[in-house]
Amino acid sequence: MDCNEIITNIIMPIVSALIGGGLTLIGVLITIKSENKKRKEEIRIANKPLFYVIDPQQDYDYKNAVDFAFYQNDSKKNEGFFTLIFKNTDKAILILDYIEINGIKYYSKYGNVVDKSVVFNIYIYADKNTFKKSNNEIIFSIKDSLNNNYKYNLEYTDENGKIIKGYYEIK
Repeated sequence: MDCNEIITNIIMPIVSALIGGGLTLIGVLITIKSENKKRKEEIRIANKPLFYVIDPQQDYDYKNAVDFAFYQNDSKKNEGFFTLIFKNTDKAILILDYIEINGIKYYSKYGNVVDKSVVFNIYIYADKNTFKKSNNEIIFSIKDSLNNNYKYNLEYTDENGKIIKGYYEIK
């Protein structure tokens, strides 16, 4: 066997096999990574809490509602409060993170887990002047059981900003 036959019959097939095997391995790794990403997203969506606003003027199960009190950590001025009423659906538990009003964060003082299918009231205790503004920016931050964070901008209609009519998710 001369040098050309060795290159043609031995080395070229081995190099071709290694290149083909390497490309196949890279393709399999890309597919696995893509499928894992899809699966993680499906799990996140399955655990994402769904809740809705309850208008205080409508009939709801107020006797069995769970109350959560939110306070500003460093503030001693709690001259007024603002009430939010929601119902968590039966999809997933909801973990209350914080509520931010005009850049000031308020945290739940006594618990933060909302079970499935529960009506819950949030009382935000703050300086009474906070609620006299008609253009408050209210951000509601929650987490799911996997610690994924979701933020919602709450929309209100009352001239004092005290009736929440809806919300939209902040991406």
